[in-house]
Amino acid sequence: MVIIYGTRTVFKREGPVGTSVCPNCRHNVMHTLCRQLNQATLFYIPIFSHQKQRGIMCESCGMITPVSAQEYRERKQAAKMYY
Repeated sequence: MVIIYGTRTVFKREGPVGTSVCPNCRHNVMHTLCRQLNQATLFYIPIFSHQKQRGIMCESCGMITPVSAQEYRERKQAAKMYY
């Protein structure tokens, strides 16, 4: 019997934060509020999330700058008002 297991990374974008200079790539681009979830899978079906990171992602290079849980909630509410 063959058991197929592994992990995958999922990005959930919550909304735009604004345009600023990225500290990694030095481009003046749009940044997005996002969550990064690392999920364990069994037969390509996600079983559970074992690591989470919340932050602001640069759309150019993909670097995520971590933010606190409180700041994440505040920015998420502001992003909902933006839409």
